Amino acid sequence: MPRPVSFTLGVNIEIYMTKLQEVSLIIVGGALGGIISVADAWTNPLVFPVSLAKIFALVVIPLIKGGTAAGIGVYVLTSLDQNNMAKAFFFSVACGLTFPSILIKSGNMVDNVTSKVAQEAISENALAIKAATSNTSELSNLNVAEIQAASKKIIEAERQVATDDKGKAAPALQYAITALSKKAITGDVNAVEAITDIATLSGSNNISGKMAVHELKLLQNNQNLTNDFRSRVAFAVDNIEKAQ
Repeated sequence: MPRPVSFTLGVNIEIYMTKLQEVSLIIVGGALGGIISVADAWTNPLVFPVSLAKIFALVVIPLIKGGTAAGIGVYVLTSLDQNNMAKAFFFSVACGLTFPSILIKSGNMVDNVTSKVAQEAISENALAIKAATSNTSELSNLNVAEIQAASKKIIEAERQVATDDKGKAAPALQYAITALSKKAITGDVNAVEAITDIATLSGSNNISGKMAVHELKLLQNNQNLTNDFRSRVAFAVDNIEKAQ
């Protein structure tokens, strides 16, 4: 026999209230720890006369950071024992007391997640570039805009990846530059602009950026290209070198 709606609703409300009380207890404990952590600062004669800015620094900020650190410490960095709320409360106070290190650790976790997401973005766009450049002999079918867009996404993602994990970015960009250079030899201005874009975004210290500049200079000196086209390439090279 199904339970009455009123019974189910009552159970859900009770669970919600219990969870709310639990979270409130953790945050209050962290806030208390945050206040205690700066208690010694109140003994400094410079605190008096008390101003709004000092109250904010000595009360509001420790309350917020202490409560936040407790929430991170209890629910993210550790597992909460709901059967021992007293232990959880005092642990939250401890998190509040040490909120700078808790928040830094949490920040490192965020950085790690961001780095992993960026690595995935690099891998996905590297595959897109490789697929687009797999048959560069058919230059008429080469989608310059697609390669340019994927390259830009790789460069943007590379900035958010840890130094040791940047390995996939450079080869993918080199694939792109090689293919675009072959397209540019046919007199395609869009290909030149795409290479220029990659060079500018990559920067002077990036091997992909240097390779792009090198390819553009080869185009500039290619006597088989029209003078107008070579002038465009020279202008692009000049702008990149000035930016570096």
